[in-house]
Amino acid sequence: MSGFFVLLVGVLLGYAICRWIVAAQPRLAGWLRLSSPTAVQFAALPGDVRPAVDPAKMPDTLTPEDVEAGAAQKLPDAELKRLVEVLSVWNPKKHQYEANFHRSFARFLVNNGYAEGDIEHEPRIAWRAAEHGEERHAKPDFVIRNRVLVEIKRNITVSGDSDRSLGQMLRYLIAWAGRGPAILVVCNAYDDNLRAMVQRHVRSWKAQGVPVMAYFVRSDSTSDAMSDLPS
Repeated sequence: MSGFFVLLVGVLLGYAICRWIVAAQPRLAGWLRLSSPTAVQFAALPGDVRPAVDPAKMPDTLTPEDVEAGAAQKLPDAELKRLVEVLSVWNPKKHQYEANFHRSFARFLVNNGYAEGDIEHEPRIAWRAAEHGEERHAKPDFVIRNRVLVEIKRNITVSGDSDRSLGQMLRYLIAWAGRGPAILVVCNAYDDNLRAMVQRHVRSWKAQGVPVMAYFVRSDSTSDAMSDLPS
């Protein structure tokens, strides 16, 4: 009788465990997405897209001082390395409008070895949302040599507005992830708090399979007010 009782308890326990596994399957799947590097890496990307560069090999943030210390040598993509090294000596004046930073950026690249054909301004990029496969379009600030996506932000602060502005970048980054790395260029003075906020976004994007980094430009202390006048 005791043997039969032990067998019965074992059967009932096995049945209960099977029922628990079935009920907990969605939670287990969510846990696996959070704990598995491979699953997290591609979480935001359409199923057939793989990052062109391993996000784990991208730094979170760089500054001109980091580049001067040799940090660019460790970048995993040759075009990204070239761009970051050139940008290390870009010292734009303070502009009121982002469009003027765009003009300064493009002019600087042309003056430092890039051809005008290497620089696409606000290209239209088709992409498919991972959740339902619908085709959409993104229009980032620049694509350099058909390899590096560049998004320029000015006057980012540790505020809700800036936080939302950065959060909206994800659609550009997903659109480009399978083609090359991306760089967020921050054009204003920065401190530890700002760098930490940007780093939080970058780490979130990288965890979703996006090869991206942020670069903080050393801005000129003077204002270029004349260039901000309406044309």
